[in-house]
Amino acid sequence: MRKIAGTLLFTTVMLCVMSCGPTSDQAIAYNDKIIDQQVAIINKMDGLNTSFKDWSNKEGMDKAYAEAIKQVEVSITEVTAMDAFDKNTEFKEGALSLFKVYKSVLDNEYKEMVALYKLPDNLFTKEQEDKWTSLSEQALNKMDNGLNELKPIQSKFAEKYKFEINKTYHEK
Repeated sequence: MRKIAGTLLFTTVMLCVMSCGPTSDQAIAYNDKIIDQQVAIINKMDGLNTSFKDWSNKEGMDKAYAEAIKQVEVSITEVTAMDAFDKNTEFKEGALSLFKVYKSVLDNEYKEMVALYKLPDNLFTKEQEDKWTSLSEQALNKMDNGLNELKPIQSKFAEKYKFEINKTYHEK
């Protein structure tokens, strides 16, 4: 009888452990690791945008650009190294897609924007200014589209694991 009771207790405990799945706190921690990387990228890109206000400081602009590129690479590496959560990689892959958008924008639009601002004053004409503005708008649209693709994935993740998403960096 003790053997049957022991086996029944062990089986019950194992079923509870296996059926419980990850907790909300674990999901929040996973979410936060991803979002911390996104915020780190945004902070570096904000630094780059700030450097455009003093376009005479070309070294500062170059440094801010290099820091933004480096942060995107670090964030991609960090998130790539994360395990799937509850055997699902949708949120992780969505974040990586957004980070690749950031990288593309830095490699293309921002690279050209920096080059334009590094032109000597006498070569920075209204045409170059318009080009810079157009590149800036293109970059912003691409990043907004990437973020808009991630938001429903993150919301679905939060809903599944029953936690509320705080305001995002962009909504502050």
